[in-house]
Amino acid sequence: MSDILRDLAVLRANDIDLNQLHETAPRDELDESVEKAQQLSKEAKAALKVQNQELVENEGKRIDDLRARLEDAVSGLSKAQ
Repeated sequence: MSDILRDLAVLRANDIDLNQLHETAPRDELDESVEKAQQLSKEAKAALKVQNQELVENEGKRIDDLRARLEDAVSGLSKAQ
């Protein structure tokens, strides 16, 4: 995502109008560009999904660890009484 934002900032800084590029490019090149953009979008979504799943799994493991430690603490307190 940061790469895309950087690229867009470069285009803006260089006063490049994407509409002008679209009008002057041959139709075949546009179709190919659209296909590449769609593929990039799919790959980016897949990468984000994997990253999010890993984050969720890591958070789940952390919660399970905390739950086990709390259960041990409660068990220890119950035995002490």
